[in-house]
Amino acid sequence: MVEENYKDELMIKEITNRLLIGLDIGGSLTKICIIIKKEEIEINDYLNSNKDFKCMEIDSFKFYFNQSLTINYKNDICRIVSDINKKVKIDKIDATGGGAFKFFDLMKSQLKIEFVKHDELLSLIYGYKFMNKYNSFYEVDNNITKQISPSEFIFPHITVNIGTGVSFLKVTSLNNYERIGGTLMGGGTFIGLIKKIINLDNYEEIIEFASKGNKENVDLTLNDIINENDKFENSVISSLEKVPDYVQSGMKNNLRKEDIVLSLLNMICTEIAKYANIYAEKYNIDTIYYFGTFTKNDSIINMTLNKISKNMNKNIKVRFNSLHGYLGAIGCLLEKTK
Repeated sequence: MVEENYKDELMIKEITNRLLIGLDIGGSLTKICIIIKKEEIEINDYLNSNKDFKCMEIDSFKFYFNQSLTINYKNDICRIVSDINKKVKIDKIDATGGGAFKFFDLMKSQLKIEFVKHDELLSLIYGYKFMNKYNSFYEVDNNITKQISPSEFIFPHITVNIGTGVSFLKVTSLNNYERIGGTLMGGGTFIGLIKKIINLDNYEEIIEFASKGNKENVDLTLNDIINENDKFENSVISSLEKVPDYVQSGMKNNLRKEDIVLSLLNMICTEIAKYANIYAEKYNIDTIYYFGTFTKNDSIINMTLNKISKNMNKNIKVRFNSLHGYLGAIGCLLEKTK
């Protein structure tokens, strides 16, 4: 059903000491959200001049997000928080993600600040439910982005959280969700393989590589077998199947890294979208929301996830969020209205 009103309204927690800090510490990437009231001129000036952060204004608040997602949770977070703490005393840090539990004692002992852990999946749901009010959802089709009205937010839906691994959730209301499955083939797999193959682990550079690739150079497709280009869609039968041909024929130098990156990306997106659609069909749900830094805005990944999902079910609604990987860090700084 389309949500007709905001019965479960969310609000930003009370800012008791001038700012809020939320962390989402994943297995591969770390996301930071800092919320400050607009009238806090000194802190805003400091963060605006800090190359670590980018800013977004929401109502009477400013939201700051870390620019680099590959920051080290042990060193970089401590440095960033310590620098801010010199400007304004930090009472506590709200944190979610696996790293919030793994590094709880370390962070608390190093930072000497109260460290509050939050459920990762509930933080994600709170984050995207709250941000829906600010026109943050969109669809991608034929390389065209279409913004989704807040009134089109739909319960129930399938949430796909693509991090180092992938979780699939059935969400029927703000506080009613169930993790219905997962796959180990996610963002961590993709970045790990790319690191090994082309020694690159910068997300933006990897996506740039993929955008220049042609997976048909390395994948075995339907047209390779039947040679009927006009009759059938050129579906992939086997990822990277042609790679040994380059090696055996002595043409290894002609093997383009861009093609391999795109093939790997397509392979992982296919697995994720396949499971998402299977769960949607199983629970008779027609809307899939994809989240996580893997689904960063205007990415070839989003177009690939959308295409695969639509190929499996042309009636499925596939949506993304402009705050992609930061929603958990936002969500742990929110609470339901009393």
